[in-house]
Amino acid sequence: MRGFTVCTLSGPVANFDFYVYGKDVIFANQSTDQQSCLWNFGDGDTSSQTNLVHQYDSAGIFNVCLISKNVCLPTGDTLCKNVVIKEINSI
Repeated sequence: MRGFTVCTLSGPVANFDFYVYGKDVIFANQSTDQQSCLWNFGDGDTSSQTNLVHQYDSAGIFNVCLISKNVCLPTGDTLCKNVVIKEINSI
């Protein structure tokens, strides 16, 4: 007999907002039906924290992706947004 899993959740829907403060960016995960996540910040760094602050080392446009997963959709749902970090002049 083969085992199977009955999903009572919908597949996750990835969603997030972000707020830029200089080179620091606050990421607010607003995904639904998520059990785990993976952030890719577009600069080589990743994180599995739900909500966090990420600091960029340089100015640029970074394609940030959030993958939201649960048992019903283990491959996850992905949403990507561009984050613009402007050059900060030192005093």
